[in-house]
Amino acid sequence: MKKENPFWKNLRPVGVVFGDIGTSPIYALAITFSFIDINPENIAGVLSLIFWSLIIIPSLQYAFLAMNLSLRGEGGEIVLSQILISKIKNKKLIPFIIFLSFIAISFFIGDAVITPSISIVSAYEGLHLLYDITQDKIVLFSSLTALLLFVVQKGGAGRVSSLFTPIMVIWFLFLAFFGLIWIVENPSVLLYINPYYAVEFILSHPREAFLSLSGIILCVTGSEALYTDIGHLGKDPIRKSWFFFVLPSLVISYFGQGAFLISQGEGNPYFEHIKSVSDVIYIPAVILTTAATIIASQAVISGLFSIFYQGMNIGIFPRLKVEHRSGEFHGQIYISFVNWVAFLFVLFMINFFRTSEKIGHAYGLAVNIVMVIGALFLVFVYSGRKEFLLVLLALFILAVDIVFLSSNLHKIKEGGYVSMIIATIPFLILAVFRVGQTKVYSVLKSINFDDFFEQYRKLYKNSNKISGKAVFLVRDTRRIPPYVMTILSDMGIVYEENILMTIIQTMSPFGLNFAIFDHGSNLKILRIEMGYMEVLNITEIFRKLDIEPRAIFYGMEDILTKNPILKIYSVVKKLAPSFESFYNFPTANIHGVVTKVQV
Repeated sequence: MKKENPFWKNLRPVGVVFGDIGTSPIYALAITFSFIDINPENIAGVLSLIFWSLIIIPSLQYAFLAMNLSLRGEGGEIVLSQILISKIKNKKLIPFIIFLSFIAISFFIGDAVITPSISIVSAYEGLHLLYDITQDKIVLFSSLTALLLFVVQKGGAGRVSSLFTPIMVIWFLFLAFFGLIWIVENPSVLLYINPYYAVEFILSHPREAFLSLSGIILCVTGSEALYTDIGHLGKDPIRKSWFFFVLPSLVISYFGQGAFLISQGEGNPYFEHIKSVSDVIYIPAVILTTAATIIASQAVISGLFSIFYQGMNIGIFPRLKVEHRSGEFHGQIYISFVNWVAFLFVLFMINFFRTSEKIGHAYGLAVNIVMVIGALFLVFVYSGRKEFLLVLLALFILAVDIVFLSSNLHKIKEGGYVSMIIATIPFLILAVFRVGQTKVYSVLKSINFDDFFEQYRKLYKNSNKISGKAVFLVRDTRRIPPYVMTILSDMGIVYEENILMTIIQTMSPFGLNFAIFDHGSNLKILRIEMGYMEVLNITEIFRKLDIEPRAIFYGMEDILTKNPILKIYSVVKKLAPSFESFYNFPTANIHGVVTKVQV
């Protein structure tokens, strides 16, 4: 096999990981200075705060601390919570950890629908400097672009993904080039890397500094992608591309825009610092900006698919129909329901807020909450590992994240409430699904395996057997669901060979192991252990084990309840794809057996 070029390998994350954080220069400074006045003191303080925010959050919190933690090379908020749950000694804390992870997942989703909205709208707003174009047309162009973006998710995005990295490499070089032009005009702005200017800004202008943080947070949105994508691209390539290419490009761009503001004293720092250099290159610059925002939006949508798929596989989300777009790459999936619901929310955000400035006033709050929870998890994990220097670093980062969050709270009334409302929807689904599962499984009259086997052995001995093999899907072979005895005893259906099959989700993202055990009287147990990101091919497993079932049975619950929460859970269960559909079981000879459950 031909080895991948090391240079290209280290650049690959540029097109996948850094779209969100990499397109922040389009709008971050403009939105920050919509909260405070543009003057040399404020510019110096903001630039210094931006630089140290990029060091503390994406670099230390994610590229250093979080990326040191993984399960079989995978990362992300769900993985981090699973690491913590697996290591925690006080089991009473587990519900609290699960609750926090639900909040983190929900607010990640709530913020994810804002990224395409602000990115696309801000890119088209660059047309204002050349044409007398109304904001209505900007909104229309943005809405049509969003529609196209979500339409191509079903298959088109994967076919052009090879172009993402070259385009984004050009994008970061473009940012650095124009930033450098203005830094050469005013090289003194590089002095603001000194943290003195950030501290001086905070002490001398505490109100302005505090308000500016709610704009500066936009410079670090997308930081979590550094950790989320380590399984696909590897820690080293992500770290190298961040520290040696993306981070320097972003710093140069922000400081170049700052130099422009010092010189001009007003204007949109991103678009005008480009136009002031060359009118000729401006339209190509707007086109490149739009392309970069589309790629950034595509990465966020793929992240949404991944987090829903992870959640379904570990049982915290109801099952949805998943289409795997590649037999080679596990991460290339498409979930139609998630795609179109996300599109409706993005369309709503574009048409409700209408300008990038107003969207920016709503943006950052939700992802800031995710950062706080992530930092808290890091404190817990490193405390458990007794790495106390890293605990102190994690506590410092947590304090910084909390300061950012307190600054962002004023965004609630300015539009942040929209992302919070959106985040509430997946949170309620997570909560209802967990409560429903817990209640239903607690009242199902499952049978201890030893008692089951004793009854089975007698039935098998005294029954007329049907030729062939039958497979019974069970959640846990230690506790046999009642539908199995309904078939064997009440219906008198006993096959020559009976197989109890269980699928166990491991806390690792990938890995597939299976084995079959004989318990006597032609009763066997097929145990499949799979990572929560695995693509399961049941037909292939049956072929390898020489299993050709004449019938496959699975249980379904008909929930009878007066509890409104459980009624919602029952509706969600009925709307979700069935177990065998979700895992792509062969459709021939598969039968669902209904058990009525009074809760």
